[in-house]
Amino acid sequence: MQDKRQISTVTRQQIADEMQLANLWYHGRQSEPDFLGRLFDLKRLPSRDFRYSDAYEDIFQHMENNTDWDYNWFYSDPRINMLHCEDDLYLKFLSETIHPVVRTDIGEVTQLLEIYNKHLSTDGFEVFQSDEISGKPVFSGRQNIIGHRHLTAKKAEIKKISGHFLCK
Repeated sequence: MQDKRQISTVTRQQIADEMQLANLWYHGRQSEPDFLGRLFDLKRLPSRDFRYSDAYEDIFQHMENNTDWDYNWFYSDPRINMLHCEDDLYLKFLSETIHPVVRTDIGEVTQLLEIYNKHLSTDGFEVFQSDEISGKPVFSGRQNIIGHRHLTAKKAEIKKISGHFLCK
């Protein structure tokens, strides 16, 4: 990727809104700090609450014990910042939300995959099955090579047209 952020804030917010409307929590069956620990070293990130020594303890207190932070806190929290992070990290985040360790309900996986790809496609990205573990799909994100099939078809069409002119 050339630019570090091609997935727009609008797309990211639409995905977040649709997930919340569908009651599909990003962390699946894991606690929030355990899920985020798959992406970040939360023990090395600072706490925003002076009572705790690191982000893991902070997040656990405020999202598991008290649930006193907003549902979408991680989109704007400067330690996580999913609304403005680099595309690679954002795509990894989305892929982890549907990893078999995180989410076992195939209906939810399918629903989230549809939400992601519906919105990501407008920015030229997608989440796709890249592997399998224990018979379950594992996903990754990527930028679409826009028009590869289209270019191949156009090339064939150009050959056909140019052949038509050469025959005359």
